[in-house]
Amino acid sequence: VILGWRSGGSAWRALIPAGLVTGLCLVLVVMPPVAEVQQGPLKEAALRARELGEPTVRWGLNTPSVGVYRRAPTPDREPRPGELVIMKTGDLPRLPEHEVIYRRGGIALARVLDKR
Repeated sequence: VILGWRSGGSAWRALIPAGLVTGLCLVLVVMPPVAEVQQGPLKEAALRARELGEPTVRWGLNTPSVGVYRRAPTPDREPRPGELVIMKTGDLPRLPEHEVIYRRGGIALARVLDKR
């Protein structure tokens, strides 16, 4: 901006390329790591659930992307015995007897145990 302004051009004309470069840096450099931090654990849990091939639900998460990662519908409801559940780790104590399969970044994948 300063170089464009000092070379006799208007400061506003120099702002256009500076804005484009800043925008590109944000999209290409900053956003991918931010997206990984936000979606990484959720994606990993959903992919693990897909590998296991068992019925899976979301519980207390407004994250429809789970179904995209699993390539299968993933309803948002309370889990039943024998189902996998993708949820916030803070809700694990509210879950009936279960085994944790995956836990990272505030997201957990657990299997609700069948007590039969």
